[in-house]
Amino acid sequence: ILVLYAAVLVVNGCFLLAKVEAKSVWPVNFIIGLIAIVCAVYIGLTQSQGDASVFVATLLLVFAVVFVMMGINLATGLDGKAMGYYCLYGVPVCLIWAYTFYTSLGAVTYAIFCVAWAILFGLFSGILAFNKERWAGFTAFYCFMAAFVTLLIPASLSFNGIPVP
Repeated sequence: ILVLYAAVLVVNGCFLLAKVEAKSVWPVNFIIGLIAIVCAVYIGLTQSQGDASVFVATLLLVFAVVFVMMGINLATGLDGKAMGYYCLYGVPVCLIWAYTFYTSLGAVTYAIFCVAWAILFGLFSGILAFNKERWAGFTAFYCFMAAFVTLLIPASLSFNGIPVP
């Protein structure tokens, strides 16, 4: 899922930079969002991530809903305001999860990642709910950073049996 989420953020960053059109972006968001919902439900039900299963499943779902909503908004031409307010909701969710990862699980790196995602949610919220279109360029580059630093690199380490610090 981390690799797929990184791909979505890269594609969405390109969209924010006007390098790709909505009609080519929406399927990526929608399909990966649906895959993530299935994975999150599986993780939550099977407890496959041990003590962190509920936290991991919830974060996957919070982002999966954004990706599904983004896909629907782009496919149908909706303005995205509701998604922007949903993203505003994602800010405290990620901050609470950062606190939980740090205090309950001692997972400092994941706590930092959650803070980075809270910032990303805030940027998306600004663009979609509060008409801060001038944030698009910065948000695009932040998407690229988040894709690599918080998703793709940790996934690559994990694939190679190297624990994320």
